[in-house]
Order: sequence, then structure tokens, then C-alpha cells
Amino acid sequence: GTEWLTVAPPNIAGNYFISGYSHLLPSTILRNLSAITWKGVWTSSKPGVTSLQWKWSAAVYSTFSTDLTTLGVKAADGDTTTFYTNNDPAGSPENFKLYVIAGARGLGNGDYVGTYSGPISRIPCTNVNFGGSLVRLAEETLENEISDFVVNAYPNPFSSKTTIEFMSPEYSGMTSVEVYSMSGSKIASLYNGTIEAGANYSVEFNAEDIPDGIYIYRIANNSKVINGRLILVK
Repeated sequence: GTEWLTVAPPNIAGNYFISGYSHLLPSTILRNLSAITWKGVWTSSKPGVTSLQWKWSAAVYSTFSTDLTTLGVKAADGDTTTFYTNNDPAGSPENFKLYVIAGARGLGNGDYVGTYSGPISRIPCTNVNFGGSLVRLAEETLENEISDFVVNAYPNPFSSKTTIEFMSPEYSGMTSVEVYSMSGSKIASLYNGTIEAGANYSVEFNAEDIPDGIYIYRIANNSKVINGRLILVK
């Protein structure tokens, strides 16, 4: 394969793009993938790396390229972290954005990378070094990952208001639902209380007074955070 080098400033508030893979698939692929196998090997040039938080997502494009140098992939979230001065999320292929369509974990129409999985923490392998001072982090495979929550946001895209429905099949306890901008600023706190396993809950997000764009809903309990995208079009 081809090595993918990500260059971005340290200590940003959002996500970094680590690696990606393009693959030709039938146009009938469904959204909300659950049965998936994803494998990664992580490296860092900074000594003392003890853990890595990573997430995966998937989006569908009607036209794409296997030549990584032509994609123009944005390396990090934010409008000042890279020379792409926009609020597109990390991993957006800036040169192919016009071709995004709904499918896999993406909604199309401005959703360039799809909905992230929850964050997953990985620790380094012990005393494994290569390429000089590089530290190799554990190689991991996820199979058939199942979310702690069943979430549905509708309508999405939306023009003024949208409803977020959520349910946890097994978890009971404190849960929060919040909405953030792509720069990491909290826009709204929609729910902060206890839930019961198997019970359905819904909250409304009123976006009449904020500009259009992509926003992130965040559903969190004591052990996991689920993020999803809300596309506001006025």
C-alpha cells in the first residue's frame, strides 16, 4: 500500500485524520454499517506516548480516486489548522467534495466523512520500535462493533428544528445530549439526566438563531461517547 502522511499542528480542539482507504462498492450499500472490520497500526515520533483515542467513519462518493495525492484530504478539524480555511471535518477529500452522496455512514450533501463511531482507546505495544525513534502502537481489529445507543436524528438535513431520538438497549444511568459546532464550541445542552435501558427518549434541537453548516450531536454516558452529524441548511 501507500503511506499516508498527515501534517497538522498539535493540541487542536478537534480531530486529526490518521489514515484512510478507498474501495469500489456497489451503489446499493446501506447506511448505518454495523458489521465492519477495521485494522490500523499507529506510530508517533514523540517519546512517552501512552494511549491513542481513535474513531472510524465511512462515506460514499460517486466519483473518487485511488491516487492519494489527488484527493486533497484535510488533515485536521478547524478553519485555521490547515491551508483549507473552512470548517470541513478532518478527512474531507477537498478535491472531490462535489461527488459525495448518501451511503455507508454518511448523509451526502455536505457530510464528507460520515458519522464517527464512538472513541476507542488503544495502548502501545511494549518495547516495539522501528524507523528510528518511532513507537508502534498496538495493532487492533474491530469486528461487529455494536453501539451503546440507537440514535436517529430527523429531519437531517434540516432548516430550523430537528429531533434526536435515542435509546440504550442495556445501559441505565446518567446521560447527556449536547450539540457542538465544528470548532468544538458547545451550542446547546439538550438533555442531562438518567435514562432507563430499553426506553425511548427524544429531544428537539432548535437552530433558528444559528448559521447553517454542520454541527455535531454528542450523546455521553459514564463509559462511552457517541457523536453524529447534523446538517443545517437555511
